[in-house]
Amino acid sequence: MSAAVVGGLVVSALTNSCAMGSLLGRLPYNRPRPGAPTLDDALTALAALGR
Repeated sequence: MSAAVVGGLVVSALTNSCAMGSLLGRLPYNRPRPGAPTLDDALTALAALGR
């Protein structure tokens, strides 16, 4: 079991990809909600606070 986990980590490191990460990213709760502020909106608001 541990050898399979290590093998998966080695393959992920060598190919610079992560199958579990891409699967988790496709789950419905990891998608942006309609009307939710974007990263650019948040950065603009933070920059306005710092002035």
